[in-house]
Amino acid sequence: MKALGDSIRVAAAIAVAAVGLAACGGGSTPKARPVAARTTTTDVNAKVIADYRGYDELYRRVTAAPDPHNPTLDATLGEHMTGDELRQVHLYLLDRATRGLVLRGVSDLNPKVVSVQGNTAIVDDCIIDHGHQYDAKTGALRDDPGDTKHGFESTLLLEGGTWKVAKVVEKAGVCPA
Repeated sequence: MKALGDSIRVAAAIAVAAVGLAACGGGSTPKARPVAARTTTTDVNAKVIADYRGYDELYRRVTAAPDPHNPTLDATLGEHMTGDELRQVHLYLLDRATRGLVLRGVSDLNPKVVSVQGNTAIVDDCIIDHGHQYDAKTGALRDDPGDTKHGFESTLLLEGGTWKVAKVVEKAGVCPA
């Protein structure tokens, strides 16, 4: 019995000492401080370009079958667009649906980050557009055949961790002659 009593007293003494040391901050292993991830310009530019490409993929998808009355459209567009561009694309889709037009085809993007200042990025892009407008019912081509080249400047805003396109304007001199 004595051995059992001594064991209980030793265990109690160890427990009291452990609580005392923990309360004083001693006896425990120091915890490593989290180190902030370093963000390089290359990382930021890569994220801007990736999100810009996500915008283009979404734009191509929704213009291939414009449905401005889709109840999830605003949320879908809001994944990669904001502000003026969100409103413009919504109006564009309404126009295309009303006129019975769809866009089909792909574009070659050549985006370049011009600047990133805080939560605003500027991207210039020379787009070689292989896409065309078609009649949604008949499939007939409704614009001129052949590729077109357009220069654009896009303003992106960082919202919720995503660079969203807020404004797109045509810009001369973006595409080489």
